[in-house]
Amino acid sequence: LPPPPTRPGPDVPYIANLVVAEYARRSGVGAQLIVESEALCLRWAQPRLYCKVARDNIAARRLYDRCGFRPIFIQTLRSDWRNRQAANIFMVKELQLGDGEASPNQ
Repeated sequence: LPPPPTRPGPDVPYIANLVVAEYARRSGVGAQLIVESEALCLRWAQPRLYCKVARDNIAARRLYDRCGFRPIFIQTLRSDWRNRQAANIFMVKELQLGDGEASPNQ
C-alpha cells in the first residue's frame, strides 16, 4: 500500500459513523446508505468517496468491499492505556462522473 495519506481538505466527502440498527442489519440498509452517499457526491461533482473502518469490524469491511471501496492505508496503531483509538483501515471509492468517463487520478 502507498504511504499514509495526507489529511484531506475540508471539502472531501467522507462517510463517518455509518451505523445500522441491529434489527435492520443484513437487509441492505447499509448498502443503500452508501449508494445514496455516492449519488450525493456525484451531484457535488466529487470523484471520490472516503471512509474509515475499524480493522476488527469484519462486517463493515465486507460491506465496503462489496460496495467497491479499496484500502488506501492500514493503520498499525494498537490501543493501549495511552491511546484508546482503534487501528483503522482508510478506504476510497472512485466514482463515475457525469459523462460516464472514469474519474481523474484512478
